[in-house]
Amino acid sequence: MRSTITLLTLVLAGSIWSQSEPIWLDNSLKPCKKGQSTMYMKVEKGQDHYDLELYDRDDHLRMKGFSEDAKGRVWHGNFEFYHPNGTLESKGNYLDGLKVGVWERYDANGKPLAERMYAAFDPKAMAYFYVDQMPRFDGGEKKFSEFLKHKWMDLVNGVFLEKGGQIELSFIVTERGSIENLELTKGISAEWDAKALNLLTVLPDWIPGKNQGENVRVGVSLLIEL
Repeated sequence: MRSTITLLTLVLAGSIWSQSEPIWLDNSLKPCKKGQSTMYMKVEKGQDHYDLELYDRDDHLRMKGFSEDAKGRVWHGNFEFYHPNGTLESKGNYLDGLKVGVWERYDANGKPLAERMYAAFDPKAMAYFYVDQMPRFDGGEKKFSEFLKHKWMDLVNGVFLEKGGQIELSFIVTERGSIENLELTKGISAEWDAKALNLLTVLPDWIPGKNQGENVRVGVSLLIEL
């Protein structure tokens, strides 16, 4: 009898735990009290993210997407929004809470509307990190990576790296194509990273990125196989 009660308790506890409380939101999708809300959002833990579903007060699904945090504040990944009648309203991507890239749009009858392009801006770096025409290296990123590895030849041969070892380099390509704010965001060690960066005093220019036809500062992150 005791084991049966214990099992029943565990089952009930599991069902309560899996049913997270909805987050009540106003017209601006800001958290509010239930009585002031027009929407509510369900947040469920996924494997490496949180699954989001947004509903209106009539329980119509209005959005599906993903978040980086348990409160559903940092939207990140593929999103779909729906009209009250259930048809697709728009779909596209969020990057760290900002719409980026091309978003498809539709009216309530499913007719396609004009697409919209969103560029994301980082005010701290004073640079975009997603634009309609990203910066590129003449010859491609592979050629640029080979240039870097040639510069680091002695350093790479002097460290133990597991097969498939990687580092990540981030920098800003200016409106003129020059490189600024060079940083190893994923390196090997503080000492190795400092030596590697010291060898990159002169770097070849890139073709600048463009936003709405104008050259702009754009942040670039480059994964390099060593």
